[in-house]
Amino acid sequence: MSKTKRIIVLGGSGFIGHKIVSQLKARDDNIEILAPIRNDIDLTADNSATKLASLFTHDTVLIFAAAIKRQSADDAIIFQKNNQMVINVLAALSKVQIEKIIYLSSAAIYGEDIENLSINEDTNHLARSYYGLSKLTAEWLLRSAVDNGAAKTLCLLRPPMIYGADEVIPSYGPSLFLDKAISGNPLTLWGDGTELREFIYIDDIADIICQAISLDINGPLNIVQGLSVSFRDVLDTVKEVAGSLPPLEQRARSKNKVDNVFDPSHFFELFPGFKFTSLTQGLKQMLKLKTGNTGDKY
Repeated sequence: MSKTKRIIVLGGSGFIGHKIVSQLKARDDNIEILAPIRNDIDLTADNSATKLASLFTHDTVLIFAAAIKRQSADDAIIFQKNNQMVINVLAALSKVQIEKIIYLSSAAIYGEDIENLSINEDTNHLARSYYGLSKLTAEWLLRSAVDNGAAKTLCLLRPPMIYGADEVIPSYGPSLFLDKAISGNPLTLWGDGTELREFIYIDDIADIICQAISLDINGPLNIVQGLSVSFRDVLDTVKEVAGSLPPLEQRARSKNKVDNVFDPSHFFELFPGFKFTSLTQGLKQMLKLKTGNTGDKY
């Protein structure tokens, strides 16, 4: 990593970006890390391309983690804003060719409501949400730009649901379930909670992205360990860690029940021996960060 002179993290003040910046600073003091905040460069604004291009050098690695998450809203307006960010970044890249782009995409491009028990990087793209469509559109735009010389390498990272202590709007899953357990406020469980999903702890995502800077990864990569669990399993783990569960309000699903399971073969080819944080350990770390309690007494 020491050969890289400049790393720019877009979205560096966000849930994932902030963790990336923290890990980068802890790894190598000699790297120049830039994480422009929105007040400096608003990626949805017309003048952002010129400002961003002024930061680019030919040996820059650009980590593109900026996005408006679906928890804010999953509608056409958010879709448009996310696309505008990508378009403005591409306008900046048209002025200076950089070394590498690492784009934080999402497994949502495969379709969250599509039953699939062996998702890999070649699985058909069947995005059904505005968020998934925005990620799929961004991937296509970035591929096209890199094909035309915007960067030497494009790494498209596709994680499933990410959880951690600092989510502004906790996602349905480990983050929300633990928050409700701590507060004692009721939790709405959709359906019977038996559908399978994979959850990745925020520290693991940041670690993988930091490692990807110096690895030869060109193209898509699902950040997965191939271990899917049900929402009921998550509730059981929350109870184990926090000592209790919030009151549950069970409601009928708004969509059909589907399971998502990933094939991690390609990931472990590139990251052999990588040890993911277990759900139990991730929730314990979150509990400690939120309350100071390690959960070890339960």
